[in-house]
Amino acid sequence: MPAKTLAEKAKIKEALDAAKPTHDKMRALSAEEDAKWNKEIANLESRVYTEAVEIDLGNGTSIAIRTCLLGSEGERLDELEKAQKTEEDPVKRAAMAAEMIEIVTLNPLITKEWILENQDKYSPADVLRVLMGFMEVRVQERKDRIMRIYNASLFRPEPVGP
Repeated sequence: MPAKTLAEKAKIKEALDAAKPTHDKMRALSAEEDAKWNKEIANLESRVYTEAVEIDLGNGTSIAIRTCLLGSEGERLDELEKAQKTEEDPVKRAAMAAEMIEIVTLNPLITKEWILENQDKYSPADVLRVLMGFMEVRVQERKDRIMRIYNASLFRPEPVGP
């Protein structure tokens, strides 16, 4: 190899070696950022399984309902609500309500099947309270969102001039 090429290669190697600490630091920062972003994703994903509020059924008894549903669960819940309004068969309406309860409750043991098979073990009024409690939470969330938007609009500066 010509001497000039070896000298050029040596310079390039020297420059790469000098930049190595900077590259290492960039890689470390990138890994930290990736971990941060992955943690945010994990947090979003876990909320559909962990975010809940307690609905008071009376006399100190409560049941946890989910406040963050998957998009598909929210869509299914809306479908069931609409279908239940027009369904005339009480057995089918009960099955729809049971599926709705399964979707909104946090307890994984409360399933549509359990609700339908154990109707003699719980009060229908309690099931209704669970559904109504979930609806109240949804309405309150919408009210809160509207109030935040309204309050944010109050801080806009008024236009200057006529």
